[in-house]
Amino acid sequence: MADMGNNGRRKGEPKHVRIYRWMFDCPAYRSLNVYERCLLVELGRRYNGTNNGEISMSVREAANRLGCSINPAAKAFRGLEGRGFIRTHVKGAFNVKQRHATTWILTEYEYAGKKPTKDFMKWSTEKQNPVSPRNTVSITS
Repeated sequence: MADMGNNGRRKGEPKHVRIYRWMFDCPAYRSLNVYERCLLVELGRRYNGTNNGEISMSVREAANRLGCSINPAAKAFRGLEGRGFIRTHVKGAFNVKQRHATTWILTEYEYAGKKPTKDFMKWSTEKQNPVSPRNTVSITS
């Protein structure tokens, strides 16, 4: 048996992002577009086994990582959140005094000592609007 480190992984094992077949086959994953799938991999790349809830990535940084503009990157975050792959832990802010990116929880992994919720496994294609509405301002004329 291989030597195990403190994080439960084998010592010397190269870092990697693993996506299991059951996730590939779930309806929520099948409904993701290419930006959402790539963003999920980029967020998974930042997960180290102990930092769930502290995974930070801004929309600008995601756009840079995905090779797209800000709009598709923002939609990718909303798509992943609406299907239950990620949850917001601390909402980011971008102003003169304070700049910090949103920190994310990957529902596939344990968080705060609780088992993974895997909310994406409860998502179904019958839902017409997979993205939950946010605080929006409607402008009426």
